Amino acid sequence: MPPHGRPRQLAILLALATLACRPASTPTATPETAAHHHPAPTDDDLDSAITRLTEPESRATALAELDRFALAAKTDDQRVALATVIVPSFLAIWDEARPHRLTMLRVSSSLAHPAVAPLWSRAIGLDGSPSSRDATMLALDGVIQTHATACTGAVIDALEHVLAHPEHDGGESDGEVRALLVQTLEELGEPESVPVLRAVLEQPIERQPATVHRAAASALGRLRAAETVDALLMATFRVPDTPTTRNISERAKTALGAIGEPAVAPTVRMLEGKHAGIQELTALHGLAPEVIEMVAASYLGTIGSPTAVDPLLARLPRAGCRGDGRRAKGGAEGELELSRIILRATIARALGLIGDARAVRPLCDCSTASANPTDMFAIAEALGRIGGPEATACLARVVSKATYAEDLVADRSFVHELQWEAVRFLILAAGPDDVAVIDERLSSPKRPPNVAREQAQWSPGLEVLRQCGSELPCLLEVLRDASAPWFAREVAATHAARLAPEDETVALAIAKAYSVTNPDARVTMAWLVGHMMNRRRCQACADALQRTLDHDRDAQLPAEYQLSVLTVRYAIARVRE
Repeated sequence: MPPHGRPRQLAILLALATLACRPASTPTATPETAAHHHPAPTDDDLDSAITRLTEPESRATALAELDRFALAAKTDDQRVALATVIVPSFLAIWDEARPHRLTMLRVSSSLAHPAVAPLWSRAIGLDGSPSSRDATMLALDGVIQTHATACTGAVIDALEHVLAHPEHDGGESDGEVRALLVQTLEELGEPESVPVLRAVLEQPIERQPATVHRAAASALGRLRAAETVDALLMATFRVPDTPTTRNISERAKTALGAIGEPAVAPTVRMLEGKHAGIQELTALHGLAPEVIEMVAASYLGTIGSPTAVDPLLARLPRAGCRGDGRRAKGGAEGELELSRIILRATIARALGLIGDARAVRPLCDCSTASANPTDMFAIAEALGRIGGPEATACLARVVSKATYAEDLVADRSFVHELQWEAVRFLILAAGPDDVAVIDERLSSPKRPPNVAREQAQWSPGLEVLRQCGSELPCLLEVLRDASAPWFAREVAATHAARLAPEDETVALAIAKAYSVTNPDARVTMAWLVGHMMNRRRCQACADALQRTLDHDRDAQLPAEYQLSVLTVRYAIARVRE
């Protein structure tokens, strides 16, 4: 039977919807012209369609008529009014009208309103049949589109069921519905979904494709679920996955960055070899301690907390650094030493991303020790990010003296490469009062000709430092000038962020400047947004970063943009609401 108590205003609302859609110049229909137009559905039409819905032989035509009603509803009030009639009617026949379920879902989804939630909740669930799969996916699309949080419980129940019965989500698209269930919970963002999402992440790989693990890691990061940090850390070593920018390790890293401070202590235990779960996995897979240290250091850099500085410095390999009396070996014969050099580079990058001045002296002590490009470049870059007088003085020495071992570069002309590459970091680290020091380094007559020639490329950034000094409006003008050289904009962004930490206006300007074409500048822009906001939310910043990311999605960017893409994902995860 059709439900009673339909809102009396429904016919009026639908009539208003019809009038709202009529062009101003359209004349009122006459008897002569009415036959050539589809009349607007009336209240009696709705009564008739609901009545015929209960009869199996007239159900298809009734649904087609109800679809016209759904498409005619243009405002939220109209959609809610119609949903209060249609949804209960569909629920009443749901069990007996299996062949029409997808049609009922499509008609209801046309309303695009969370008032349809009771029907979506009924439709969500897998029993292994293709029809249940199709209905679930169609319902989940509606839930995501309308952010229907009332469906959270139904989605959780369905996910718990399929965890117990993974065969219900098998076949050629194994795991597809589970991944969509997880993504729906991520979009809804309700805290009660954390336990089931953690259970998904902890599933054995034999029972679940890695794509579902990845989705769970992303969702837990979006929910900033601090209680799942250990599960995220262990997933990196427990779930075999392909080495891509979207694999489980990258998803876990992004999630840890979003969770922030609560993730530091467990990750430090991992760094120090004291995380029991990670140690078991290390022994199981025969991983070297340096591998665990590198992964942990990389994660701590993405999290970006100053509380990780001392633990990272304690693990920084210092053999061959100033005061140590030894020199680390390069080349193939120094395999053990090379692994420590790579670890030093990884920790240096993490310290640079954290940006704490306590790291400057230890990094400076090792800045030219190894003659190896791997760690020397990473240290110079980190000092440029940290900045300040001590970092500037150290980088000035690097610009004058850094030399790579000949057997570690492809061509002898590159043994002095860091002497010109470090100029970029020197200008980023320096203050306005350091311009004279930089000029002195860049005018030394002792420089090899190729060094002098390459150092000249950084003059646009030095000019910004010279002209703007500490004047924020000047720096912002350069930053916002899309025609300015990329390095000028990078210098402007770095110095503006130091002058106005946690200033959302500055952060948004930097986020918009992420569209700069140079991949290195993009890394800086993305990092600065997350770093300067210091755990404060800036949805406008996240949206600006995401717009560029979306714009570039189909552009097939070269491989050198990969780090900038990863960095911007970390930044978005940190600052979005």
